[in-house]
Amino acid sequence: VIFNLSSGKIGGHEARAFGRLIVAMLQGIAMRHADLREIDRIPCHLFIDEVQNFTTPSLRTIMDQARKYKLVLTCCQQVLGGGMDVETRKSILASSNIQIAGATKPMFFSEVASLFRDVSAEDIATLRVGEFYIRLGQNNPSFRVAIDKDLLKDANAMTSGQWERVKREQLRRYYRPVGATPTAAPDPPAHAPRPITNTPTASPSDDAVI
Repeated sequence: VIFNLSSGKIGGHEARAFGRLIVAMLQGIAMRHADLREIDRIPCHLFIDEVQNFTTPSLRTIMDQARKYKLVLTCCQQVLGGGMDVETRKSILASSNIQIAGATKPMFFSEVASLFRDVSAEDIATLRVGEFYIRLGQNNPSFRVAIDKDLLKDANAMTSGQWERVKREQLRRYYRPVGATPTAAPDPPAHAPRPITNTPTASPSDDAVI
């Protein structure tokens, strides 16, 4: 499920209020998983762009407690810790097990490098568009990656017609009207995602900061 909370579309105050409501609802749902056996807890991944707009006590609870209930949080923002209170910033940076940093302005080189034990401000300064430093786990070495250029910006982006066809197919395969009788599991997609190679693996329950 994707929520477009662009301030230009629904207003800045409304976007922040609705986004915080969504975060609080998901946190409440995750905490109710305490009554389920661990094997029955279905992982749910929550990605929040411009996370500073949606910081609440619920967000700190997700970072500190909800991971064991399989709610996995990925926080993204342009300025590390910008717009956050001290406690929220500490909670996110201390609790995240995966950290990713890309190119930034010179004034932030040292602060971004502090996320990694083995990356310097000079290393951050050499990053170009599409290049990132990544650390998986608290004690593992960092590594540098460069994404394929054909994925940058809007390269190879779907047209609106292609996206509508994808949505119709997703609805046909994976959704049913409320009250309808479940049917057999759908066939797997015809085209599997392109695999990522030569990259250390991480637990699917690891929170991330980007």
